[in-house]
Amino acid sequence: MDQQEDVTMLRKTAVVLLAVILIVCCVPQAAVLAAPEFSDLQSHWARPYIEALAEKVDFPGAGGGLFRPKDKVTFGQFVALLLQSLDEEPEPGSAGSPDAYMELALEKAIIEQGDMSGAGAVITRLEAVRVCAMTLQNLLLEEPEENATAAARDLKDFNSCKACRENISQLYAKGIVTGRPGYIFDGDTGLTKAEACAMIARMIDPSMRATPPPPDEANVLISPESVKYIMETDENAILVDVRTQEEFETGHIPGAVCVPVGDLIESGAEMFPDKDAIIIVYCQRGSRSQQAYEFLRGLGYVYVYNMGGIADWPYELEP
Repeated sequence: MDQQEDVTMLRKTAVVLLAVILIVCCVPQAAVLAAPEFSDLQSHWARPYIEALAEKVDFPGAGGGLFRPKDKVTFGQFVALLLQSLDEEPEPGSAGSPDAYMELALEKAIIEQGDMSGAGAVITRLEAVRVCAMTLQNLLLEEPEENATAAARDLKDFNSCKACRENISQLYAKGIVTGRPGYIFDGDTGLTKAEACAMIARMIDPSMRATPPPPDEANVLISPESVKYIMETDENAILVDVRTQEEFETGHIPGAVCVPVGDLIESGAEMFPDKDAIIIVYCQRGSRSQQAYEFLRGLGYVYVYNMGGIADWPYELEP
């Protein structure tokens, strides 16, 4: 009888141990499943950065399965995202309050006293760069400064804010922030949610940083990923398919307009009167787009990019 009780006890112990092992083994999987899935991020350029922050932050304005990457971010929301990503939280009982995060940021010396009244305003790219630069200096002390005085000189509006040049140079040289198409920084523009996540993720994880390409290379060829980013973030950019109308109708990149290369050469200046506009050209394999690129550059268009052939486009096409 005693022997039977011992066997029963051993079986119960084995069941309990098995249950504990299963729970422990399933924890990582549960954590992964808990990460949010947003239907508007399936092929978005910022998805890796957003996923890198997903387990730590509360994304503002996300709901209904949508992230809304183009939405602008307020100063208070950006500060909260940044502090949450660094595991810095306000005192218990005040977590979640924008004012609490702003006060903590002021205490940590990553914002200035004058920023306190602007928590609800959209944060600009310049302001976000300043906050990130102060974070690198006062919180991430192990991050060395770059000898970056000339790093961002290719940005055409680099000198528009002399007080901001050092901050821009530091973050630009480190690959935390990149310029906008056409080699401008566009500092007065409001920061989008996608850009905010990319900036924070790159600052925290150096492996996610991207050093900007040299100007000559950028003006010759542009990657499909960069084209997708431009079309999602700049509503004034022009994407031109220089194939024939028949080829265009078999499938084209979303947002493109069809202007066969012959028509472009015949009346391109009339079609695109703004020579400072961002114009991206592509064809089937790259030869006609190169011809269009050289023609537009010869007319004096400054911000022209050649993507090459549609065969290199890895995303969905429109019929």
